Amino acid sequence: MKNIIFIFLFLTASLRLNAQIVREAESDIGSLDIGSTTPTERDEAANLNISSSNFSSSNGKFKKNNDISIDVEIENNSSVIATGLRVEISLPSMVLVNGSSSHISETLASNATKNIKFTFFVRNEYQGVKIPVKIKYSCDKSTAKSKTFVLNLDESVVKNHAFILTTSTYANSSVWAYLPNAQKSGSKLDSLCKNDYQFNDIYYKNNLSTDDFTSALKKMKEVDENDQLLIYIAGHGYFDKVFSQGYLVFNNTDARKTSTMFSHAQLAQILDKMPCKHILVIIDACYSSTFDFKVVDAMLAGDLRSRGTKSIDKYIKDELKLKTRLYLTSGETQTGTGTRNSEYSPFSSAIINALQNSTYKNDGVVNYYELRYGLDQQKIKPTPRGADFGSNETNANFLFIVK
Repeated sequence: MKNIIFIFLFLTASLRLNAQIVREAESDIGSLDIGSTTPTERDEAANLNISSSNFSSSNGKFKKNNDISIDVEIENNSSVIATGLRVEISLPSMVLVNGSSSHISETLASNATKNIKFTFFVRNEYQGVKIPVKIKYSCDKSTAKSKTFVLNLDESVVKNHAFILTTSTYANSSVWAYLPNAQKSGSKLDSLCKNDYQFNDIYYKNNLSTDDFTSALKKMKEVDENDQLLIYIAGHGYFDKVFSQGYLVFNNTDARKTSTMFSHAQLAQILDKMPCKHILVIIDACYSSTFDFKVVDAMLAGDLRSRGTKSIDKYIKDELKLKTRLYLTSGETQTGTGTRNSEYSPFSSAIINALQNSTYKNDGVVNYYELRYGLDQQKIKPTPRGADFGSNETNANFLFIVK
């Protein structure tokens, strides 16, 4: 009996021990299953990339002192949420961020994108026309990435604008005679600028009213800083002996009211304050030399500006470094608009001949000093005048660039 009881107790103890071992094994397996999934999901980092980028500017051009924006699209192309998203912009000195240089976001969902915009501007002191723009981006548990874009400024592109403003017919015809040659010279100059020279925009209008002329001046103010602006005016003029003031006359001018005219002095002041750096004014009208108080003697051949051995691109670049305020006018106190029978006035004819001169054009550029020389060679009476005005810089020039 004792042997039977001992065997029973032994079997019972063995069964309990085996059961405990099985239960512990199941418990260990269960805890391992849980530990093998949750920590892995928690540690996986999101995979970020720049999926697209785009530069933009308020006026469509990338120029110094203008606001420029870059839109960057960050993409999370992984199956986990990106937490602590950070995007930063890095720029060279003299290029300043207009706002915050960094963007921080709590999350970016899996397989989602976020658009981030930075705005900056380039100071005039910045040297060069290429801007490296570096975008750095990262999120929690990920290594930071970066991408560099190169933005090309539009500083090196010089555009040429012409305003050709003529008046041939006048409401008060008993005072202001019909001037057909004013319109003819304007039309010819318009054709030369379009077909022979690199003018991007040409505004040509005949028979202007005072309001038309004021509107044209407002359009001139829109010309960019580094461009060239040619202004040609042909028509009658008026001189007020009491105040020693010369005026432009328009088709609606009242001979008794200078308020319906436009004074040369006022025009010179307005043009000098224009943002455009390079301005040439050509006036073919009575009393046009009163446009500026500085009047020069007869033009000399020695004033011609040769480009020597420079390439045409180098010559243009060098000549347009200086601020230009130059004028050419048809005479002193006499009319400069020719007669009814002449196609152009002697003054405008000399200008047109110089622009058609094959010797000048073969160099690829006709400059202001060649126009002056051409006028001098014609021995026109009254003697045309030409000089600088306002804030013109010494040795400045104006170029007609051949196509």
